[in-house]
Amino acid sequence: HTRYISVTGVQTCALPIYMDINVLGLSCLTNKAAGLSDKTINHEEVMEINLQTSQVLHKLIKNIVEDI
Repeated sequence: HTRYISVTGVQTCALPIYMDINVLGLSCLTNKAAGLSDKTINHEEVMEINLQTSQVLHKLIKNIVEDI
């Protein structure tokens, strides 16, 4: 089930879905609940999360592609 929605992901997938093309969307949430706290969001934190998750995402994508 969906817990998070990426606005850009929805727009990117609209046409392929309309054309009956299977779509798989992956997102890396780098600033969950952004704007809901008093803490200032900065680019360095976003890049750190991307770095931390990049190897996991790489393995996940590799496994998905191998299964296709």
